Amino acid sequence: MTGGSRGLGRAVVELLVGCGETVAFTYRSDSESAAELVAASAGRAHSFELDLGDRDAVKPLVQRVEEEVGAITGLVNNAG
Repeated sequence: MTGGSRGLGRAVVELLVGCGETVAFTYRSDSESAAELVAASAGRAHSFELDLGDRDAVKPLVQRVEEEVGAITGLVNNAG
């Protein structure tokens, strides 16, 4: 999930976590909100800092998410 630390993105992360899903989400600058969401998720939400304007950072992030969280089975593009 891109842009998952606040607003609509955060609501979607919370909904998915509430349904028992494991969610990896990105945030650009609001690390405090991202950390609060992760802490409240009982281990189901995982945050990753990403500026989508840096296209070279996307592929390494996908690899990191797959290593740390597991295979990506869905994508919600919320940021930008």
